Amino acid sequence: MNKAGAASKAVAICKLGSSNIIITIKDERACTSWLANTKWLATFKEGVRVKQKEFAIIAYRIRVN
Repeated sequence: MNKAGAASKAVAICKLGSSNIIITIKDERACTSWLANTKWLATFKEGVRVKQKEFAIIAYRIRVN
């Protein structure tokens, strides 16, 4: 996927139990490039599509007592 010509590489990929895949991209410029150039979708089965673009917030080192 990273060789498909997008502006920046994906930094993480996570396959969910539903067989959906979450791709983490570093910044908004890179995200825009990945959405504009969808050649990377050919890495998967035919008919694959981007369902929705979302922005996630991840909080690290949260202590739970």
